[in-house]
Amino acid sequence: MKKIRGFKLSVRPKEVHRLARKAGLDLAPFGVEPPPEGRPTAVSAAGVAALSREIDPAVRLLTPAVLYESFPGSTVADASIKLLAPIPGVAFSLVLATLGESIGAKKRELEGSDPPRARLWAVICESALAEAVRFASSLIETEAALENCELSPLNPLTGNEALAAALDRLDCSKIGVSLADDGLRPPDSTIVTLSWLSKSRGRNKPKA
Repeated sequence: MKKIRGFKLSVRPKEVHRLARKAGLDLAPFGVEPPPEGRPTAVSAAGVAALSREIDPAVRLLTPAVLYESFPGSTVADASIKLLAPIPGVAFSLVLATLGESIGAKKRELEGSDPPRARLWAVICESALAEAVRFASSLIETEAALENCELSPLNPLTGNEALAAALDRLDCSKIGVSLADDGLRPPDSTIVTLSWLSKSRGRNKPKA
């Protein structure tokens, strides 16, 4: 089981802009002009700078950590593996990622004092968490390539049954994550699964 803490996350203003537009957020109060007609993802240099001013203080509150492990697949009917690896493969990997507690506390404070900024910071966290998952996935992809495998698309796990099954296989306490009635704690955490898909039937199964 591999644990990585304290790595630097690159939260890109253009990606935050894309996610904010998708969520229907009004970015004008933050100095970001609406995109030109027909170019919904376009953002000006001034808009990038304005979003960077919001991103920088948020990133300083992040304490990112990831925990991941790979497991052999199974040819038998295994309910737990089917739940954790909906795409059948010769193996599967689980990635647990978190942004830590501090950013959540700040967002709760903003919800009371500055709701528009709280919504923007929620989008920033969404982008940061996706970056943390991509960081771990890239390392797993390298391992899979050595076994002549490629990875399936990311599959986020939802629902306490799936989350509990994943945490049973991961020592989540190593990065301070636990499961509550309403999901993972800290809330800015996620678990995804990736299946290892063999490029050649003649190769051995990857080692977990």
